[in-house]
Amino acid sequence: MELNEQWAQASAEERDTLWMQFLQAVQEFKLEQAVEDSLRMVFVARHPDYAIAPHLLYRSIRTGRNASDRLRALYERIPETAENRILRELAGIQLSYAPGETGYEVGNRACDFERREAAGGSVRLSDYGESVVLLDFWASWCGPCLKAAPAIRELARKYADRGLQVIGVSVDDDSAAWRQALAMHDLDYCPQVLSCESADDEALYFPEEADLADLYRVTQIPCLILIDREGRIAARWQRITPTEESQLEETLH
Repeated sequence: MELNEQWAQASAEERDTLWMQFLQAVQEFKLEQAVEDSLRMVFVARHPDYAIAPHLLYRSIRTGRNASDRLRALYERIPETAENRILRELAGIQLSYAPGETGYEVGNRACDFERREAAGGSVRLSDYGESVVLLDFWASWCGPCLKAAPAIRELARKYADRGLQVIGVSVDDDSAAWRQALAMHDLDYCPQVLSCESADDEALYFPEEADLADLYRVTQIPCLILIDREGRIAARWQRITPTEESQLEETLH
């Protein structure tokens, strides 16, 4: 049975239980990721001359959990050898995309990106410098995302003249399912892009090809990321309630 069908057939109580189980699993997964990252960092600090060290450092840079100055210090301790030259170069490229305050947390400058939109053309986040941008991370198989879609569409309509721009970011792997959902749920009111466009391993190594869900550390959907006119992340939400809408209005001032 498809996930959407399971969700549709579940009772309200069953949905609440499933959602709580999902959130608990996500938290456990994030904890395991943090432990794994800590072990990588310790290994690189102790063995910077190992050929695998730059790859492990690269993985730690991608998590966004570590201060850039600490990462830079470890990178400079890794000697360039014939065995690690390419991996060290890739780690350096990734490190250059994580300067200073750019990141995914509230207060950070939002990571810029460019993607092809479903309607054609391209979408670049930095082109919306005069707008307040709401990134809506969703998927065609996510029942809660589709249920929240009308409220987000109404926000886009209500605050368009005050400078709000919604950009839909689908984490779908199946582009056909993505486009079908766009048409079925009337989601073409705003630019819609895929979180990851690369069909091969490029997304693993080159930040411009990276999965946007990875760049913004989206571990569960729906996820809404509000970006102010200065390009900084003002809020991260899972749903829209009067509290979130009040914060949106403050950001639009």
